[in-house]
Amino acid sequence: MNQQLSVLTRRTEPLSPSKRSAHPNSDYLPLLTISPRNLFPSSTPILPTSTSSSPSPPSTPSNSSQSVEPRPSLQSAQAQIAASETFSSSNVLSPTTISASNQHIYRVLPLSPSATLGQSLIHTSHDLILPPLSAFLSSTYPAFTTVDCTWQYVFDRVVNPSPLWSSYAPGSLGDYPDVKSLWQAWDEGTYVKDIGRKPALRLIDARWGNLESQETHRRKFPSWRPRNDDKARKIWSNFYFFIHRIDSRMKSGHSSDEAVVYFEGLRGGKSLSQLHKSLQTKKRKRRMTDDESS
Repeated sequence: MNQQLSVLTRRTEPLSPSKRSAHPNSDYLPLLTISPRNLFPSSTPILPTSTSSSPSPPSTPSNSSQSVEPRPSLQSAQAQIAASETFSSSNVLSPTTISASNQHIYRVLPLSPSATLGQSLIHTSHDLILPPLSAFLSSTYPAFTTVDCTWQYVFDRVVNPSPLWSSYAPGSLGDYPDVKSLWQAWDEGTYVKDIGRKPALRLIDARWGNLESQETHRRKFPSWRPRNDDKARKIWSNFYFFIHRIDSRMKSGHSSDEAVVYFEGLRGGKSLSQLHKSLQTKKRKRRMTDDESS
């Protein structure tokens, strides 16, 4: 029995770790670590063993083409709000007061809004000369924008038309150098140099002029012209004298330009006051001739 153990010991001695380290030049090869992949064909999948008892969460595939947009910061959000408010406020028009060289004070609505605070207003020939606040029966003017800035918008908000005369009354005949400028005051509106433009008097007279009542079919006194004022009555009568005659020629088939040219030819080198007097004389002579023939 002892003899068999001795033989077994000699045969297994090279396999002992202590013996192998003691004989580095030994002809015996160390034991190889055999991988499970070497024991199975490559086509057979090897399932990995899990060292944890809890299941691992499913992995989310990464998509490098999709980028996550960062949330805007508070500063950028505030900047966007400020930009939108600036854009909306840039459409607002604000009336201003202008004092002319003759000490007359005008209330004007500039049609060109200022881009920034402190920037000087840009005046144009189409800026609206507004009526007094008393026409609106308010302490402030209506809200004006680049859209709501027409004469119709202004007149739709007039509650008391009587103050319109102080702002838009026609001038005396001596204030107009020719027939064309007088017609422009009626048809387009008078332009005040370096100030703005008044409304066409035809627009005012169409709303508050000598209109016929639909109930009584009688003419009503113009609500925008002063009552019991001889000076105002004479100014309007002389002014409308030419408007009526130009309008009569237009109704007979002539254009407004042709009618203006016709009366300019009659005027020659005379003033409008002299032309007005000469046309009234012809009218009186014609009446006298008609009376004599009858």
